[in-house]
Amino acid sequence: MRVMLRWQPGSVGSTHLAYLNGHVGVINSWDSSSRRWQVGFETFDGHLDVAAEHLQVWAAEKASKASKPQEAASCEMCLGRFLESQVVMLPCPEKHGYCETCLRKWILTQLVPRCYKCLDELSVLALPQGASEPWCGLVTSEAQASAAYRIGKEDIEQLSCMCCFDVSCGARCVIIGYPGLVGERCVVGRVEKTKTRSFAVVYLSNGRRHEMDLGCLEVDDCLSSGRQARGETCPSKSERLGLGLSVASLGCACVVKQAMDEMFVEQLAMPFDWLVTRVEGVLYFFRHHFRDFTHYDDVQVVGEHGFTSFRSAYHAFPHHDLSTSTAREAFQRRAERMMDLVISCREASARPLLLVRVCARSEELDQSEELYHLLRLLGGQKVFLLVVITEQIQNLGAVQHIRLSNLILYVCKVGSADLVDAVRFGMDYVYMAVAFGRHTLDAAKAISPVSPVPDAATLRQMLKPHKHWLTRDRRGLSPTSDLEGCFETGPGRFFPGRFRGGGASPYYDQDLEKMVLSSTAADLASFLTGKSLQVNAWNSAGETVLWKAFQRGDLDILALLLLQAADPNASTGVRRAVAAEGSAGGAARRLLRLAAGQPMSLAKAYETLQEVSEPHRRLLCGRLGAFMPPEVFVAADGGGARASAVAQLLFAAPTVSAAKGVRGGYEALQELQRNAGKPLEARRQVLRQLLRSWHPDKHQSASLQQQEEANQIFCFIQKLRDVFLQPSPG
Repeated sequence: MRVMLRWQPGSVGSTHLAYLNGHVGVINSWDSSSRRWQVGFETFDGHLDVAAEHLQVWAAEKASKASKPQEAASCEMCLGRFLESQVVMLPCPEKHGYCETCLRKWILTQLVPRCYKCLDELSVLALPQGASEPWCGLVTSEAQASAAYRIGKEDIEQLSCMCCFDVSCGARCVIIGYPGLVGERCVVGRVEKTKTRSFAVVYLSNGRRHEMDLGCLEVDDCLSSGRQARGETCPSKSERLGLGLSVASLGCACVVKQAMDEMFVEQLAMPFDWLVTRVEGVLYFFRHHFRDFTHYDDVQVVGEHGFTSFRSAYHAFPHHDLSTSTAREAFQRRAERMMDLVISCREASARPLLLVRVCARSEELDQSEELYHLLRLLGGQKVFLLVVITEQIQNLGAVQHIRLSNLILYVCKVGSADLVDAVRFGMDYVYMAVAFGRHTLDAAKAISPVSPVPDAATLRQMLKPHKHWLTRDRRGLSPTSDLEGCFETGPGRFFPGRFRGGGASPYYDQDLEKMVLSSTAADLASFLTGKSLQVNAWNSAGETVLWKAFQRGDLDILALLLLQAADPNASTGVRRAVAAEGSAGGAARRLLRLAAGQPMSLAKAYETLQEVSEPHRRLLCGRLGAFMPPEVFVAADGGGARASAVAQLLFAAPTVSAAKGVRGGYEALQELQRNAGKPLEARRQVLRQLLRSWHPDKHQSASLQQQEEANQIFCFIQKLRDVFLQPSPG
């Protein structure tokens, strides 16, 4: 006989085995000693002894014999058989179904989750060496995988639990073996393994940070915590992977990947892991979606190690033979994976991404803001960039960027000896920023005495110059190719080797130019839908379609191109227009200045974005991280002129109220108010002095309460820094 388990209220089973409610099984035998029926369940291996009062004859047994009983469904991943109600059916063409456990693990382990069976039928799945579970599979071709069904938010909503299934980045855990914190709930920010131990950095609900062994943590999923039995919503469902963290290398050499491997940071192979790259190359490949990534100019044995290097002016492959199709296809897959990883950060449920770049020479530090703003156009506000400059003796440690909270700077010793500390700090910084909104240097092992800085160029002037990663070997050979003497002077915007000698890019789209010059925003949006166009390709004059849109002056056309990651810094004409003084160009110029990362008052930014039509305005605000609260920008007089954003926010009642809620915060706010009318450079000095005086490291010897107050004041000042340093409108 087939029966359904229904626990009686107040029974032991309803307390400890409530998740079995509704499961169907077959009665095997009667145990007279315990007076219980032995039931073998269809949904899992094994049996359970259950008293008769908890069993009900399954409805299918009560029905007439002519009625067809409910058929069991199978999971395409583990091949187990389940009831139809226990299988999640995906709306792919073949209607593939999965049990909740397999589907949850598959979604949590994939950067871009797609239907497992669809990928298998496309023959684009492979298990990594040493892995046996199907949810560990890797996609071998992103291009072919795009044809498979992509799992979306609606599919995830069908799952009862989306909590992590092991102690990993973003997992909610219960502390079980740490003195003084037993029973406390926490979230894992980072997991690190060494040769001697495995440990995790966890954060309590109040933001406190602790480091403990993995054995001290137990995953707090919905089943073990009882949330599933009580019918509560899974806290992780609305933020799929949102508390996790992806880390990837942007070069300039293999030291970044080696540091990640030393920390046992799990990440799929990425294109820049084992390459020698210049920052000009990183900019070029992101702007053009890694077109011609496997192009090389020559093959030379370079360096003291005797590696055969396939060199271009932008990058070099010292560890791979690019003459083989296997290597070229592998790097194409890695390039597609990198672009997909960055672009997927636009999604609200995506995990944040930390990209780590070591400067090949000190001059590359000046282009940190340009690289960050390009990545922001591609991926939005969940992309963080950690720029590391090595070969230094003084001013070591983390450096805060005053204007860009998602751009992190770190000064390392000679030979990048403390690069692991830099990567470790970057991961902790990103987690605290995303989970708690705290953009502070608290997690840094050391803080540079020159922190904070207004821009990366200012930091470079305080450091020792070097060209360590771009140095010729004993025979005079350069790490990257030296076509037309470009190694010393730096390669231009165009790809030397294939396109040298001028001319238009072969990827410049004339149809796109015509649409930009003559069509409406709706027609252009329809034209761009579903196409992979090179919006940063240049014409014979060296200009991109963004320059054509700027000349036309239509803000909606400009917004559409910016949402396609058209980079204002990739066009000579646009770059000149953005950098020019005065008000020529009007709102179009201001919009490009905002996208290029040029300093702009909040009032001007708000005024410019107001002229962009919906839904482009909302999407652009999300991509650029621009906030437009109308109540902040009130008219200063009857003529309608807008007051300075600095004066409006620093003297606004909500700001004063928030300052009074922090002990010592009102005094800090008064200091900012007194200096709000000073020139920009003077305000920078005031802010730097305030941040240094209230930095938590300055109060380590104080009591815990005083340390907490100092931290609160420091965070409060940080929230006002962008407003305090805004240039006056005009």
